Amino acid sequence: MFKYATDKKALVTVAGIYSFYLAKTSVDKRRYETMKVRERMRQANSGEYEPSYRKFSTSS
Repeated sequence: MFKYATDKKALVTVAGIYSFYLAKTSVDKRRYETMKVRERMRQANSGEYEPSYRKFSTSS
């Protein structure tokens, strides 16, 4: 009986470590995608622009 409890604890430990690994991989993947989106936005906003003469009113 004691051996079964030890095996169960080991299984729970391995499952916990694996679930942590999956969560960390998912977070890293999303962080990488977000970083790439920000980089594309930064590159799109760089360059020479002509000043805009349009006036925007705050009242409707």
